[in-house]
Amino acid sequence: MTIAKQRRVTRVAALVGVALALVAVVVLRDRIRGLFLHDVERFVELRRFGSHAWSVAFSADGRRLASGGRASPPVTVWDVASGEAIRDLDVPEAHEGAIHVELGNASSGDGSTVTARFKFAGTHRWKVDTGERLPVAESEVEKIEAHEALDLDTVARHGRHLARANAGAIVIEDTRTGAVLRTLRHTDGIVSSLAFSPDGEILASASAGAVDGARDVKLWEIATGQELRTLPWHGALVFAVAFSPDGDRLAIGGEGGIAIWGLRER
Repeated sequence: MTIAKQRRVTRVAALVGVALALVAVVVLRDRIRGLFLHDVERFVELRRFGSHAWSVAFSADGRRLASGGRASPPVTVWDVASGEAIRDLDVPEAHEGAIHVELGNASSGDGSTVTARFKFAGTHRWKVDTGERLPVAESEVEKIEAHEALDLDTVARHGRHLARANAGAIVIEDTRTGAVLRTLRHTDGIVSSLAFSPDGEILASASAGAVDGARDVKLWEIATGQELRTLPWHGALVFAVAFSPDGDRLAIGGEGGIAIWGLRER
C-alpha cells in the first residue's frame, strides 16, 4: 500500500467524499465554509459548489454530487461536470440542517435517488429528477440527537452493519436486531470519523488524538474485527475519511491537508 498524493490545504474543516479521480473538500476560508472540488491527481481546485456543507456524497458513477447542510435549501444535488444544481430539496418538518446525505447506491450508479438524514427531522428520500418524495423503511428512520451535530462523521452505515464511535472505541451493531456484534479499540482519545468501504467489508476509523496524541487512520475487517492497517497522519486533527466508489482509494482530510492512499497492491 502506497500513498498516491498529499497536499496541504488551508484549514480543512472536513473531507467529505471521493469520486473516481476527484475529491470534494469542505474548506474554511475567511471564516466561510465552502464545498470545493479538487482533482486528486494534480491537486488543483476545479470549482466550488455552494457556500456551506456538512455532508457530501457522490453517485457511484461520479457524475452527481449531493450536499447537505444548514443552508436553505439544506439538500442540493449537483452535476459534477458543469457545476450546476440539478435539484434543491427540503422538508416541511422543523429541523436544524441535513447532517448526512447518500446519493443513489453502488448497484444503480446513476444517483437517481438522494437520501438525507436531518437533525430533529428524521430520514427522507427523493427522486432526483422529479423531486418526488419516496417512502423510507422504518428501520432506516432515525431521529438525530443534538450531540450528533458536533460529531457528524462518527456514525457509519452499510447494509446490516452500523458503526458508531464511543470515545476511543467503535461499536459494530446489527441494524436489524440492534445486537452488538463486536467492539473495536482504536485509541485512548477520540474517534473523529468512520467510513465503510463500498462493499461493506472494511471500516476506516480516524483518531483525533485528543488524549493519547496519536493521529492516524486504521482499517478494520468487519467480518473478523481484525485490524488490517494503520495509516499515519502527520498533520493536526483528522476530521474525516472517505472511500472512492471503487474502493481503491481512501482520502483523509484534516488541518494538515488531504492525503490520498491507494488501497490495492499494484
